[in-house]
Amino acid sequence: MKNLLLSICIILIASRCAVKTEEFAYHNPNANLVMRDTHIIPNPDDGKFYAVGTLFWGYDDPDGNAGFRLYVSENLKDWEPGPWIMKQSEIPKEAWYRNVFWAPEIHKINGKWYFTYNCDGIQEIDRELYGSPHGAGISVADKITGPYRALSNKPLAPWPHNDLTLFQDENSKVYAFFNNGHFNIKKHPESQHSIFVAEVDLDKGELKEVPHKLITQQDGFESFLIEGAHVVKTGGIYYLFYSGYDEKGYYVGYATSRNVYGPYARAENNPLFGARHDGALFKNGEAIYDVEHPYRELGHNQIFKGPDGRYWSSCHAYIKGGDNKYGAMLVIDPLEFNDGVITSPTPTWTLQTVNISPETLETFPGLAK
Repeated sequence: MKNLLLSICIILIASRCAVKTEEFAYHNPNANLVMRDTHIIPNPDDGKFYAVGTLFWGYDDPDGNAGFRLYVSENLKDWEPGPWIMKQSEIPKEAWYRNVFWAPEIHKINGKWYFTYNCDGIQEIDRELYGSPHGAGISVADKITGPYRALSNKPLAPWPHNDLTLFQDENSKVYAFFNNGHFNIKKHPESQHSIFVAEVDLDKGELKEVPHKLITQQDGFESFLIEGAHVVKTGGIYYLFYSGYDEKGYYVGYATSRNVYGPYARAENNPLFGARHDGALFKNGEAIYDVEHPYRELGHNQIFKGPDGRYWSSCHAYIKGGDNKYGAMLVIDPLEFNDGVITSPTPTWTLQTVNISPETLETFPGLAK
């Protein structure tokens, strides 16, 4: 009997060892997906990955199209054009969103797909203070591919704002994070950009409260502006990602809090990553000058669950000597969260491999291709 049990154990162990661990190999930057502000959305409904971002700086492409288009991939490497989910030529004349389309995201909340977008509009603004009438909106659909229906006929906030993202907390409440608008800096050099949060009503597409100011730009890599908020919560900590500009480059930082309304403390290893025009690369708060890398600018990240089951960052990068107007490329890398501190290899530019988690591979089999 003992020998039989021993044989069974040996067979079970051998069968487990025989199971091959699939690897996911990737190489940054990815020229198969050319857009700014790239948001990757895994869709377990069909086992595919979707991406949406800013096309041609929000203006017309060579065919005269403007708006937001989905891109589709089975393996996070090869991307194909998908359906348009907002096309300028099809926008109703009475809509407030008319011109310039940037920094979209898509979030699945309570079984529905919510598409956030930022556009120039036709609303009245203080033109002495703000540069243009821009704002953010939310649309909803039953499928990620649409069709999407606008939740409101006016921008989310009563003053110019942009880079809207959504976050659903454990109590099921949904919050909108965004930054205030593009100021007329020539007339108001004292104006500063801040990131705000407010609970949002996803039935009406309206804020349920006055927005709370969280962080405001400061000297250093945020000296020109801060933008591009994105939020995840893990281990009871809210991680507020944001991007910053200075006179030399573009970067991603983060701040943490135990409360969705703050206060948020900036991380000591900011900027988490970034790149400058003079060749400097930033990783985990350190400037690196003595490596050969392809990057000129790097920023505006979003977070998604990656092949290995961890949170990954997706962002755009401009490369040295490349088309630094329209030629932003996709960069993805994993993140590690440890009691309020994030570390990441971003940005990588050599071949990388990670093990695909069995659960992820079951849902997204194309990752092994």
